[in-house]
Amino acid sequence: RQPGSSIKPIVYATGIDLGIITESSVFLDEPIDINGYAPKNYSRNHSGYMTVRDAIKVSNNIVAVKAAQKIGTKNIINYAKEMGITTLTNHDYGLSMALGGLYKGISPYEMASAYGVLANGGLHVSPYYIEKITDRFDAVLYKSNQFSNRVLKQETADTMADMLIYNGLYGTGTNVSGFQCGGKTGTTDSFRDLWYVGFVEDTVTAVWVGNSDNTKINSSTGSATASKVWREYMTEYLKNKTPQTQYTRFEYVPVTIYGEGDDIYLADSS
Repeated sequence: RQPGSSIKPIVYATGIDLGIITESSVFLDEPIDINGYAPKNYSRNHSGYMTVRDAIKVSNNIVAVKAAQKIGTKNIINYAKEMGITTLTNHDYGLSMALGGLYKGISPYEMASAYGVLANGGLHVSPYYIEKITDRFDAVLYKSNQFSNRVLKQETADTMADMLIYNGLYGTGTNVSGFQCGGKTGTTDSFRDLWYVGFVEDTVTAVWVGNSDNTKINSSTGSATASKVWREYMTEYLKNKTPQTQYTRFEYVPVTIYGEGDDIYLADSS
């Protein structure tokens, strides 16, 4: 199904990993029209200059599209495939992909696999349903052919995990008491697809809420519906686990923005 804004972390991870943007890169949130494509923010309002970190916190659409234009959708799709997403097609190279406008969409299974790269230090671990099958004598009849490969630099994955944890605390995300969680919401037009994809230290869970016939969902809270499901499920899942609150490895450093017009500079304020 269409992932909506839950695809944005893949967009930003690509740009950060390639050195094209950083979490402190600044984009101007303004009305835009790119060759007839005129995306809008969910709120229909604009906030002026903002960093990537703040853009992901409020799920800003204009900044995501501008970032995708700078990064290149071909690069983003290549990274998404490396992160385990197999349903992207030649129809998905337009800038609308930065907001989840895809030809086929993505399954929750593969979205969880992709977010696993962000939560796992940049390594993609091949997903599987069955670990092994043994007979009554414990002889192994089948064992999954599990493998891992590096998709993102450790620093990129850590930065993205930190931003998503920040999002869980202060943005559109959710949290589970005693556990540091990161994640991102996603909502498509007319509330047909509601998402929350989130993680704790060793577990990624993707929640999708929608109707099988793709009709509108009767929801007044949008993607908050999916995040509530995620929270309830993860609260039960983590009930007998030791609370873990020190996942992040990076500390957010405020920046000062100065300059005029297109000449925008960042100064480390620490």
